[in-house]
Amino acid sequence: MNSTSAVMKHTKGTNHMSNKIFGHDWADIQRAQQGGSLHRPIKLTAGDYGADPIGDGAFRMVPSGDIVDLAECNRRLVKD
Repeated sequence: MNSTSAVMKHTKGTNHMSNKIFGHDWADIQRAQQGGSLHRPIKLTAGDYGADPIGDGAFRMVPSGDIVDLAECNRRLVKD
């Protein structure tokens, strides 16, 4: 069995082929063997990603620190 062949996985009494090795694609394993990262980098988006309520309907946006109302908070946190 060569290193690029699929791995057998036992699930609910049946055998089936999987193209993953411990949940990772073969390309990810090769990258890790060459000194790279096993996990793909997380894509960070610009802008605020959270909000903390501070009372009276106001929110402190994270990480900018801006103080906004509920409508503006919801507008900033909408995922595209």
